[in-house]
Amino acid sequence: MEQTRLDLVSFTNQASSEYKTAMAQYRASMANYRALKENMELAKEVHRIIELQYREGIKTYLELITAQTDLRASQINYFNAVYGLLSSKIDVQRAEGSIQPK
Repeated sequence: MEQTRLDLVSFTNQASSEYKTAMAQYRASMANYRALKENMELAKEVHRIIELQYREGIKTYLELITAQTDLRASQINYFNAVYGLLSSKIDVQRAEGSIQPK
């Protein structure tokens, strides 16, 4: 009987720890997602401005290509952050027991 009680306490502690870890990772992923989304929006604006300046002859082609490369890199980072956020959300749901692993 005592062993069963200790097993139950151990399980409760383990489940609580798993949930807290999953929530911490989710919060970190959300912060990363928000930062990278903002970064992508800024990269879009910089690219738009440099493209306009290139068309007017103010900026060089190299500067335009660099802005495009930066924009693509920020988009890739953003999409990776979306994946990380969704993955951590699934971990939280699994820890809550709202979805079952197969």
